[in-house]
Amino acid sequence: MKKIVISGANGLVGKHLQRYLSPAEWEIIMVGRGESADVCWSPDEDIFQESEQLKNADAFIHLAGENIASKRWGKSQKEYIIHNRNACANLAAKICDKYNIKNVLVASAIGYYGHRPREVCTEQSKIGKGFTCDVCGEIEAAFMPLSQKGFRTAFMRFGVVLSSEGGALPKMALPFKLFGGGPVGDGIQVVSWVDINDVCLAILHILKNIKITGAVNVVSPEPVTNETLGKSIAQQLKRPYWFPFPAFAVKLLLGEMGKTLLLESCEVKPDKLIKSGFHFSYPSIKSSLKNLYK
Repeated sequence: MKKIVISGANGLVGKHLQRYLSPAEWEIIMVGRGESADVCWSPDEDIFQESEQLKNADAFIHLAGENIASKRWGKSQKEYIIHNRNACANLAAKICDKYNIKNVLVASAIGYYGHRPREVCTEQSKIGKGFTCDVCGEIEAAFMPLSQKGFRTAFMRFGVVLSSEGGALPKMALPFKLFGGGPVGDGIQVVSWVDINDVCLAILHILKNIKITGAVNVVSPEPVTNETLGKSIAQQLKRPYWFPFPAFAVKLLLGEMGKTLLLESCEVKPDKLIKSGFHFSYPSIKSSLKNLYK
C-alpha cells in the first residue's frame, strides 16, 4: 500500500478523487483545518501539525486554496485570494520538503494563460497578464524550489471542471432550468472545460507516470464556444436556448470576476496528457453532460 497526502481533500476535486483511490492501494492522509483532517494546518499562520503520518509518504497532491469564484472581486477579496492561495502553496511545499515527499502534484489552472482569443495554448505557452495569471503564477512559483532540489513536480492546470455536484456547472445550468438560458456575451468565447471524472483519472495517470513533470493541461481535447456549451446544456436538460446574458450585464452584476470568468476566451490543448498515452473517458461536451445528468 502506498501513502498519499492530500491537501484540500474536502473540496470538489478532492472528494471525487477519493472515490478513485482504492483503499487496497492507497492510504490517504488528509491535511486540512477541520476535524476530518488527519494532519491539521493553518496556512494563514504558516504552521502545521508535525505528524508521524507524514513520514514515508509516497506522494503529495495539493488541492487546497480559496475558491476564486466564491465572491465578487473587490480589492480586499483579490488580496485575500492571493494571500490564501500563496500561503497554502508555501506551507504545502514546506511539508513536502521537511518530510522529503518527492512526488508532488499541484493544482493550478488554465487561468495561468489569461485572455488569449486568437491563439491555442499548450504547456509551452507563456504566462498571460491578469489576476488569474498572477494567482496561478504564485502557486506554481511556491513549488519551484522543490523542483530545483530534484523533487518531481507536476503543475496540473485545470480547465473549467464540470460536475453535477458543485463547481461551475450547476451555476451555468440554473438559468436553463428556469427556462431563461442563452448565450453569455456574444457567445463566441472559447471555454476549455474538463469532466470531473477525467480530472480524477488524469491525476492518477500523472501520479503513476513520474516522467510527466512541469505544466500539464488538464482539459478536454475538444474545447467549445460558450454558445455550444449553452446549447448542449439546454439540449441535455430539454430546455430552450434563447435568453441572452449581455456583456454589459455581466460586468455590471459581477464586475471584473464576471468579465474574466465568463467573457474572456482561452483555447487550451492537453498536449502532454495525450502524448503520454492518457485517454479521456468524456472527450466531448455531449458525452460529459449525458454522463453527469444521467
